Parts: sequence; structure tokens; C-alpha cells
Amino acid sequence: MIALTKYDDAVPPYVEEVEKFAGSAGGKRGAGLPVIETSASENTNVTLAFLYLAQLIDKSRSKSKVPQLIA
Repeated sequence: MIALTKYDDAVPPYVEEVEKFAGSAGGKRGAGLPVIETSASENTNVTLAFLYLAQLIDKSRSKSKVPQLIA
């Protein structure tokens, strides 16, 4: 997962470059990395980023205790 900070001050060319990198970073899996744009000052997607990370960690266990956010 890649968390982009300063969503409120995002520079489109930088965001596009990160999304391009994330799309090609999947390696043999080919899925790429998820990109979440966050802003602490506007409280945008901050909780989502932590919950998604917890979900990724919890996937390695047999039963998930974290609510599913992304299918």
C-alpha cells in the first residue's frame, strides 16, 4: 500500500507518477499496489489507510477480525 499525504495540496503530475509506479509494482502478482490519498489536516482517508493496512495484515490469519473494506 502507498499512502499519499497532503491530499489537500496534491500536485497532479506527482500523483500520476506514484499511481504509475504502484500499478507496475505488482511484480508477478500483477495486481499492483493500492494507493490511498490522505490528508491529516482535512481528516481525509486517514482512518481508511490504517484500516486497510490492518486488513492486509489480518489476511495472513485464518479468520479475519477486521471488517472487510475492499473486496
